[in-house]
Amino acid sequence: LGTLQGTFSHATAVSNGQVVGYAQTAGATPFHAFSWTQATGMVDLGTPGGGQARRARRGGASHR
Repeated sequence: LGTLQGTFSHATAVSNGQVVGYAQTAGATPFHAFSWTQATGMVDLGTPGGGQARRARRGGASHR
């Protein structure tokens, strides 16, 4: 999947070719939500609600 120029990303769900999760951005800023598809690659969705988008579920995949 890759990262958002940080060192960590974590997938929390996969459905119909779309992966969603959260990732660290450059400079260790708050985690941002992301969406990934083969067509678009990883798209930064920002921080919904203004806080960190880190809400992990068990069994997710991660990249370090």
